[in-house]
Amino acid sequence: MKTICITGHSGSGKTTASHLMEKYLPNAFYIRKLDDMFYAIKNRDELEETYGIRIPADIDNERYYMLEIAKTYPNREEKFMELLGQLTDKNMDAAVLYAVEMYQPDYIIQEGLAMLYSKYWRDADYRIIVEPSCWERLIQFVALRREKQPIVDETLANERRIAFQETIDNAQNVSFRISNNYDDRFEQTIQSICEEITKQQEPHL
Repeated sequence: MKTICITGHSGSGKTTASHLMEKYLPNAFYIRKLDDMFYAIKNRDELEETYGIRIPADIDNERYYMLEIAKTYPNREEKFMELLGQLTDKNMDAAVLYAVEMYQPDYIIQEGLAMLYSKYWRDADYRIIVEPSCWERLIQFVALRREKQPIVDETLANERRIAFQETIDNAQNVSFRISNNYDDRFEQTIQSICEEITKQQEPHL
């Protein structure tokens, strides 16, 4: 089994890339399908005791709780990335084990904002960074989806860019850097990458 880690800014297209890779790679499983199961808050009292911050009544996902915690820090986006990386490691272990036992995939696709802060990035067979062709295109895309995902807005996107861009620029052992222009070429690029990965896995005669 091969593991593929995908990361990038909020709105860069990493989720779309993950869905497309699941489509074009043989017997692939996109781990995000299990998010609700493994990131759901199971013990509110324990989390509140650990972090000392009340969990808002409308939050039932640990990632959004990490965002609430990060709001109390001066550099909230840097703190959020740090907390999210720790959370990714904790929950991804269980999700990957479940996926392997239930689906026996040949490829596991893992995607997330904090992948670069996770052990899974270090241990992945393939590491992919998705970046917008220009920041203005990302902001336009974020604006289009803001109605469905109000947590992602222009101010937050810019704060994350400042906190995250240096980490993206300095990422090591990157297999593919993809520029997303938010058009049909993006899917063509992903398909081409999947073909290359599949070819690498073919036995040499």
